[in-house]
Amino acid sequence: MESRKLVLWGARAALLGGAMAALVGLLTVLNPEYWRYEAPVDYTVLFVEGVALVAVTGALTGLHLRHSPQYGRLGSISFYTALIGTLVAGAAHIIAIPFLVFLSTGSLVYVLIGPSQGIVLVGGLAYVLGALCMSVGYLLLGAAVLRARVLPLWCGPALVLGLVGHWTLGNLWGWVVFGLAWAAIGHALRHSGEANNERPVRVV
Repeated sequence: MESRKLVLWGARAALLGGAMAALVGLLTVLNPEYWRYEAPVDYTVLFVEGVALVAVTGALTGLHLRHSPQYGRLGSISFYTALIGTLVAGAAHIIAIPFLVFLSTGSLVYVLIGPSQGIVLVGGLAYVLGALCMSVGYLLLGAAVLRARVLPLWCGPALVLGLVGHWTLGNLWGWVVFGLAWAAIGHALRHSGEANNERPVRVV
């Protein structure tokens, strides 16, 4: 598949990830104590969070293809750091769901609590490491995108602000800000991909 089409797919992934992240905020309002995991609906938030992060990996790929090689070594290192961290954090959300179900039921699957508890701990550690890697990658990638000046200048700061909002504003507004940032970047990426074939245009 040619580069321009992959960039457009990345833009769609950014819009999907942004929408799923904003949905997390809505689900948190509807079910503020989902973290207790006492009913099947409680796992919905965790699943949607995972889907949002996995979708963002596609957005990151499109962003990378649009900028490479214009943003240099810093951009490449930050991309792979952000990609791996986001994928690990997103996958940890989704993979942990069945084991959290085991821990909260205590019925026929009670015998699985021991092994599953260990797996939950491993999954939790994977999420923490993934989130740390993701955060470092986003901060560096935001600087690289801003320096490359391929997309509008606000895209780099938007990536960083989305990350900061995600970690500081709680499950409701944090996910909404994160989602809006990626939706905006997806829009810019789609416009850029539609307007250009192979040669990037530097936006001042």
